[in-house]
Amino acid sequence: MAAAVEDLLRRSPLPARWRDRAAVEYRPESGQLLVEIALPSHDVVPEVAGYRFIAQRSEIVPEPAKKPVLHDTYRRLLARLVLRALDEAVSVTPPGMVTTIALNGFVATTDPATGRAVRPCVVSVVADRADFAELVLDEPKL
Repeated sequence: MAAAVEDLLRRSPLPARWRDRAAVEYRPESGQLLVEIALPSHDVVPEVAGYRFIAQRSEIVPEPAKKPVLHDTYRRLLARLVLRALDEAVSVTPPGMVTTIALNGFVATTDPATGRAVRPCVVSVVADRADFAELVLDEPKL
């Protein structure tokens, strides 16, 4: 069962550098599925909000996005990727066998203080299968 979830997560239509980094473990005694996924770093969010044309110089210049907008966009991206992974895990597991899913999302980045590669956990969620099944994930307001 864990292999089926891991395979599905790795076949998700996402860029390959995130898709291939998934690990799943099933704990039958508790009915819990443990999922670890790779998430993109903050630099996937474009720092340009748009472009404008300066007629005097016949030049197109970028308009930088505001930091709060960048952070909110990144936060929403991570939330959607986590919901997608949870939904995929729920879709291929039998309800009687898996009652909860614990998901941890990690980002591969560099520690600015040391310059070393790090992999911090940026998202951790435990979802009860019954509660998660009640969500309408294609609702635009969600």
